Amino acid sequence: MEAFWNQIALSLMQKSIFNCGRHGCTEWTGGREHGVYGKKSVVWPDGKKKIERVHRLSYMHAHHIMRDEMPNKNSQGERLDVSHICHNPICFKPEHLILEPHSLNMDRMGCRMRNLCTKDHYPHCLL
Repeated sequence: MEAFWNQIALSLMQKSIFNCGRHGCTEWTGGREHGVYGKKSVVWPDGKKKIERVHRLSYMHAHHIMRDEMPNKNSQGERLDVSHICHNPICFKPEHLILEPHSLNMDRMGCRMRNLCTKDHYPHCLL
């Protein structure tokens, strides 16, 4: 399994720019989904090939969570998202990513629109 994660890390590094912007984001330079989120084709250890959003893949890599083990709902049944606390959709720096309920992700979107973090969530937004 370690070889798989090493391959993922290498492939992410090959299409990235480090320390971008004022928050030191790691930005994806490869393909994008709908021109927004980074996307990458991955052949998982079970042989299945899937297109993954790069920030989700980075989160899975950082926590060594396989695709089929990735939580998609919390204990209250709410959908879970991998959110960007930096509000940069092409960032995949693990320290800028958090798994949280969709409602909190949308609350973060409001912070981005106002350019002011409400601090109603943790970690707080990087603005």
